[in-house]
Amino acid sequence: MDFLKKDGEKEDLNPEDVPVEKARDYLTLGDLLFARGRLDAAIAEYRKSNMVVSDSPYVLNKLALALIMKKNYREALGYLQKSRELYPGFAPTMVHLSRVYLGLGDDSNLLQALLEANAINPFDPYVHNQLYLLYKRTGDEPRVQIETRALELLKME
Repeated sequence: MDFLKKDGEKEDLNPEDVPVEKARDYLTLGDLLFARGRLDAAIAEYRKSNMVVSDSPYVLNKLALALIMKKNYREALGYLQKSRELYPGFAPTMVHLSRVYLGLGDDSNLLQALLEANAINPFDPYVHNQLYLLYKRTGDEPRVQIETRALELLKME
């Protein structure tokens, strides 16, 4: 962006650019705090970013993941449902939804989230491992074998 007018005077920033830049700053700080295990502080920064750009799947998922790490599954669920509604093909949303449903002990929604995540990205070992564990827990032996084979194939890469 050119910040100089032709006559040499400084041009005002485009108001549409500032919020995105500010949101990115909050997100970056949140990521640094998250990496250092400062989840409460990271959540605060992710919330600020979400207030600026509330329709970003990246922000919604980062905020939800930090909430999941704090075992605040119900709040994380709200952000993930919004992300899913806005961006139904965004695989991280489905993976994080599976983490929420696992934490809540909701096997029916857990299975649905895992199957949707697998449909979007069939090469995610986490998804296949969770499907394996769920099928094992529910006694679905044929599907246990399918997921065992999928995990074996993924380890070959």
